[in-house]
Amino acid sequence: MNEYKQKLLENLKGIINKVQGSVELDVKRQNDLINKPISEIKSLLPEDQNIYANLRENAINRIQELKHLYSAPFFVRCEIELLSNKEKRVLYFAKHHFTEEKIYSWIAPIATIRFEKPGQVQYKLPDGRIEKAILSHKEQYLIVEGKVVFFAIEDLNNPRELIYQEHFSVKKDGFMLPEIVAVMEKAQDTVIRAHHVGPFVISGPAGSGKTTLALHRVAFLVQAPDTALLYPEQSIIVFVQDNGTRDYFSHLLPELGIKNVKITTFFEWAIEILGITDAVYVDRRGIDENDKDMKVYERLKQLSSKNIPAWAETKKFLNNNKLSGLDRIDITIALMSFLNHHKRFEVKKRFNAVVKGKIVEKTRTIVYKYSLIVMDEFQNYMPEQINLLNTCVDDNTKSIIYVGDIAQQIIPGALRTWDQIGLNLNSEREVRLHKVYRNTRQILTYIQSLGYKVEIPKEIKIGKEVGEYVITNDKEVILHIENTLKSTKALIGVIGKSLFEIESLKRYFANEKRIHVTTMAMSQGVEFDIVYIVGIDKDFFNINNVSNFDIKYIEEKKRIIKDLLYVALTRAISELHVFGTTTLKEINQK
Repeated sequence: MNEYKQKLLENLKGIINKVQGSVELDVKRQNDLINKPISEIKSLLPEDQNIYANLRENAINRIQELKHLYSAPFFVRCEIELLSNKEKRVLYFAKHHFTEEKIYSWIAPIATIRFEKPGQVQYKLPDGRIEKAILSHKEQYLIVEGKVVFFAIEDLNNPRELIYQEHFSVKKDGFMLPEIVAVMEKAQDTVIRAHHVGPFVISGPAGSGKTTLALHRVAFLVQAPDTALLYPEQSIIVFVQDNGTRDYFSHLLPELGIKNVKITTFFEWAIEILGITDAVYVDRRGIDENDKDMKVYERLKQLSSKNIPAWAETKKFLNNNKLSGLDRIDITIALMSFLNHHKRFEVKKRFNAVVKGKIVEKTRTIVYKYSLIVMDEFQNYMPEQINLLNTCVDDNTKSIIYVGDIAQQIIPGALRTWDQIGLNLNSEREVRLHKVYRNTRQILTYIQSLGYKVEIPKEIKIGKEVGEYVITNDKEVILHIENTLKSTKALIGVIGKSLFEIESLKRYFANEKRIHVTTMAMSQGVEFDIVYIVGIDKDFFNINNVSNFDIKYIEEKKRIIKDLLYVALTRAISELHVFGTTTLKEINQK
């Protein structure tokens, strides 16, 4: 590094240290407030004690923000001159605001200038007026745990110049949501700030960052001054596919300052309304694969015919079957029956209250209404389920964020077109992401060779070639995986079409924490450094014993199998290995 760049880097490190020092002082002030002596609190008037309780809660939340700021104090520095009065200002932008050091939050209206090139820029003031300025100099950083990882500058007279970039091996952990805001593109920021009223669709292939973008939009709506009152955290609900995804979201949202948003599955939400919280979920009811498919097909016809039983009959069915297992169609029909009878989703809950010195049991009605609904993997919901959720959206916001990809629709009867739910979106309310950040060039090229439509960005990372192996038994798969375990500490996913293909492998690796053995359907929404797809044979895409099925249903079943394979293939971050009695390429050529 030359002397000029070294000097800039050292100056940056000095600024980071200074901000960190200010953060430490603020943390101390907040802790002093939190730990105020009990005797001092008791001496306050009752109304002042309530004020203190609120201040204490704010201080606890602020300390969490300050911890993030200490690790990554800012990610952009802008020097501007206001055209209105020639005032010169130096602005920093970060995940959270820190007024003492002129650091603005990423959600502030002025933060949009961080995406602009040097020259004339404009931004919206809190009162709606437009302020114009000259952006004369801009610096971009990536700071992780107080350490500079990336540093570049540009100004009016000079193009973007790299000052410093740390060279490190590709690593999944350590570069998650907290840094996403820093590397966000202008187009993504525009999506996050789009007008809040009405439905919004964020779609894209696996690994394109659509879920991350949706969560940032939630954080923006909750925290931005002009929308915060419309979107209190407690009035927002996020629907996920399973408990694993819920845990993932529960970790990510607090990183953006969101702690009280409800995250649940459709099944758990439904049984709470239906009053059967001890119900057991089953994927499909039936004796074997063919019987399960037949039952699904028959009840999908019932749904489409709108032949919904009366609520009294439905309650009896739920109570008789809740412990043996209810599937998604059972629950959907039950919710439709409930809504037909009660006209809205509501439950009555009993609580105890003190009235004139006596404990009295009272009842309050809880109405299921939300300012914002987020549906992750929307393509796995039936149109009837989406229509049910639409009845729960606040009329003032009408806000649902649909996140997913029609190409990954893996459930019979699920949404195929927006016409099915009467949704007509303009281009500004439906955003399609194309860049895939997860996989290597080799993995995407292999997926493309199997006939899937995949865009391969120029800047995508290079990895190992995809391995295809023709084997006779699981021992060869086990040997390959065990050799991989010895040579890497990576997270490994072993994925089969159904439980049948993975049963023996699941037992064998039951105690190996770094290996997750799962089905293609259950792998949706998760990712692994290395993926082994097993059980490929000549009948992989075939549908057997379906003479009683409508041709339309058979075609849908075949398409779902192809989409399931796509889901499995795209779970791999760095390496992909495919095992079977034949290869996928050979099946495709037939």
